[in-house]
Amino acid sequence: MAACFVKKNSIFQFAGVPAFVLFSYETMQLFTPLELLGLTVLLGTLVIALAGLFMFAVSLYISRSAAVTAAFLMVIMIYLVENIFA
Repeated sequence: MAACFVKKNSIFQFAGVPAFVLFSYETMQLFTPLELLGLTVLLGTLVIALAGLFMFAVSLYISRSAAVTAAFLMVIMIYLVENIFA
């Protein structure tokens, strides 16, 4: 298996936003663009389903506002972890 080359792509720096995207060029060699589009849609659907099931479970046991708060904290924690360890 080939080494995974990851390049920091600073596409947002022109707008003054200090963000970068980690991009793996190995995936472009392994998959076609349509397969990558399907993979992106599948992963997005699974993430949204996970958040929805999490909110449903919390709302069953605690309350609806606790479910919204817990889902919001889960999303915030994902962004914090991504930005701390990036």
